[in-house]
Amino acid sequence: MIIETERLRFAELTLKDASTIAHIAKDMAWNDTIQLLLRKDLTEENFVKNGETLLSTYRKPIISLAEENVGKRYLDFRAGDIVDLYKKISMDVIPEKYWHINFSQLKPDFKESAKRFIQGAIKRRESEPRYGFWLAIIDKRKNKLIGATTISTKMLDKDGIAQIGHSGQFIHPEFQKQGYISETKAVMVDFMYKYLVDMNITPIAENSVFYTTCHSLNQGSQALQRKSGAVSVGYITDDNKVKYYATRENLECSRLMSRKVLWKAALDNGKILTSAVSEKKLSVYNTIQQLKHFHPKDKC
Repeated sequence: MIIETERLRFAELTLKDASTIAHIAKDMAWNDTIQLLLRKDLTEENFVKNGETLLSTYRKPIISLAEENVGKRYLDFRAGDIVDLYKKISMDVIPEKYWHINFSQLKPDFKESAKRFIQGAIKRRESEPRYGFWLAIIDKRKNKLIGATTISTKMLDKDGIAQIGHSGQFIHPEFQKQGYISETKAVMVDFMYKYLVDMNITPIAENSVFYTTCHSLNQGSQALQRKSGAVSVGYITDDNKVKYYATRENLECSRLMSRKVLWKAALDNGKILTSAVSEKKLSVYNTIQQLKHFHPKDKC
């Protein structure tokens, strides 16, 4: 399956992608580690609460190295926005086992975790009906794999609440703060509801809620959840994550889904879907068109 927008392509992951995913995961974890240690709003208590006491011992060395590389004055005003600082500080400064990992499925050993991640993606394709999609995110302008996204309509029943989910996205630091993650989640949620749910591909309970989780120290992810209309419903203490719920109405009326983004999907069964985030209509075409010839021509 392939889903495309004007600037992004979401395609099935293969084991050939493992080394790239490992590279992305490592750079992402290192960048997250540095940015976390530069945050002035965090105290030692925050690090202890989140099980990162040993990581906090590297705070002063990282601040010192950051000041050397970008200047103290710049750091005072722009900490958290210095997206290329991870390239300027050697990864050897902090042992990998202490790094801050936002996306828990990709962690040291990064090569092995990337393989397991992709093997999980391949296994999910075998389910019938298929409810889970773990897809590569590709920047079409550079024809480059830059991250991955997951979405699922698998039903869970916890605490008497019918939940569907879960979703997740990650992207290389070089491509962050460009709206790619917001666009990715909006398209995947739109695809999930309009195709998987409305066309009864994977039936769900009528009163089900969409859910997702993010690390309690991950400000960007929590901001994305609020942007999608979700609200925090509790703290998962065993892995330091916050859980968010959103109804379909919450999502459809949210800021995340307000921007019109055209998307097209070429399914493995030969069908072509076309729609746009913020629109209710989904068009379905039967075609024998080969996936390799699939190129959306409409502008977002």
